[in-house]
Amino acid sequence: MMIGTEYKVAAAETLSVLENINTIDIKKIPQSFLDFLAELSSKEDRPELDYSKPIEELNLKEKTREILGYIYINWWSTKEEKELCDKMINNKRKNNNVGTNVKYEVDDIFKARKNNVLVNNTENTEIKEMVEYKDETFIKKIINKILSFFNKGLRR
Repeated sequence: MMIGTEYKVAAAETLSVLENINTIDIKKIPQSFLDFLAELSSKEDRPELDYSKPIEELNLKEKTREILGYIYINWWSTKEEKELCDKMINNKRKNNNVGTNVKYEVDDIFKARKNNVLVNNTENTEIKEMVEYKDETFIKKIINKILSFFNKGLRR
């Protein structure tokens, strides 16, 4: 399993934070998840965090905050808190999708492409010139081939 160093450090930070949390809250987290974090965590990057400060003031990585948020939502929050978090997450997704939907609006893409093609076509026609290509007929090709045999014979 290829896991980036960012996740390994985040797992180590998460375990370090969890070591300083009430054991009653730790028991709410499934042992399999804690084992997963322990297996994933970077052994050489043990964080040095000042736990005399509140958790908001700790200099935690973004991925660590995400893992702690996941733990909170799934195992520590009440039903009302979980519903509130779900609403916040859904609103954030909707806001992110609004920008994406506007950016990738199907009709606008084709309008922009059509205008872009028209601009590019006018530029290209000014630069390129028509080249006349003369196609030999089948009979002329045969005659030329026969003449080329005679010309080879004359050169020897």
